[in-house]
Amino acid sequence: MSSEIKKVQTDIESLIDYLHKEDYKGYDPYDTLNSWFPFNIFGGRWGQVAAVQFQLRNPVNIRPLLGIKKERGVKSIALILQAMSVYYRVNPSEELKKKMDFLFEWILSMRLKGDWKGSCWAVHFPLAMKDKSRVRFDPSAVLASFVAESLYEYYLSTKNEKVTEVMKGICDFIFTHVPVTERPEGSCYSYTTKVKDIVFNANSFVAETFAKTYALTKNETLKEEAIKCLDFNIFHQKDDGRWTYSMNSKTGGERELIDFHQGFILNSIYDIIKILSLKDEKYEKAIIKGLSYYRKHQFYDDGSSVWRVPKKHPVDIHNQGVGIMTFSKLSEYSEEYLNFAGVIAEWTDKNMRNEKEGYYYYLKHPLHTNKISFIRWNQAWMLLGMANLYAKLKGKENE
Repeated sequence: MSSEIKKVQTDIESLIDYLHKEDYKGYDPYDTLNSWFPFNIFGGRWGQVAAVQFQLRNPVNIRPLLGIKKERGVKSIALILQAMSVYYRVNPSEELKKKMDFLFEWILSMRLKGDWKGSCWAVHFPLAMKDKSRVRFDPSAVLASFVAESLYEYYLSTKNEKVTEVMKGICDFIFTHVPVTERPEGSCYSYTTKVKDIVFNANSFVAETFAKTYALTKNETLKEEAIKCLDFNIFHQKDDGRWTYSMNSKTGGERELIDFHQGFILNSIYDIIKILSLKDEKYEKAIIKGLSYYRKHQFYDDGSSVWRVPKKHPVDIHNQGVGIMTFSKLSEYSEEYLNFAGVIAEWTDKNMRNEKEGYYYYLKHPLHTNKISFIRWNQAWMLLGMANLYAKLKGKENE
């Protein structure tokens, strides 16, 4: 085993140990409104928005003072299970499988009940943002799709037959409750159940869910819907390879938010065309253009990432983890991408990791580092990135 592979494996094992020790509970960058303090007394909703924005930037973790507790989140657990499943296929152990089985059953236990058809989940905190607000336990197509992606990887590793029915339930939820925009170029499923919108990464996740459920069920309707969503996103890719974050369906105006969401879309396209065996060259061209933009405009040669194009700082651990995952998974397009995934991992290890405890920091500014440990934003995404890097390196070693 090469020293690089051994180092990646050591980091993965240390992070899994850390997460297990924490009982998979932690804080989230957006959990501020779980506080006992009524932030809405300062300007109503805008007081809540200001509190959330302050906490996103505050390098001092005052959550215990605000009564915010460490909790398990469905999204973080799904990402951790997905990462463990990828890692398990190249480095299986009974101990790891026990952890995976526990997380799988916990996810199933957190399905929402009531008037929702199928299977769905929700985040455990309310959210107040400038352009949107969401109450606690409000389900979304994105969260359901993250769970589906996790369960699919878990199925590939364990062949647990429960997975198929749950994924069929996720598709039932999306078809029943999530608004869809249908146009000549394809279909776009909304982010949540409440608002009909066009968010490109959300539509990618839904398409991926349909494709992966098709792989387990051979339901042709799911394949057709996945391709419609895929075609919609391909149509709206820019000539330089990027995607904007969202588009106003009435005005056509687009919101520029160029960050880790680019990686999300590229990974989804890659998985969909592989699973559905799509041969149209437009999909390959979209990935090649998208990867080129992602590498040239969103990462420096030393492995650090741009925060949001064109803003350089801070380095966000989310960008680092998604970058490692994307360049690892899609490295068949160039061996240099796998090498660069290793460069990102090495830079992150040196600059944004607590070596003693094995966890990763949140943000690195030019003059200081925000070292708060967020279980979803930091740890889950880094574990997923490193698991994909390890799998690709091991595959290359065994060739």
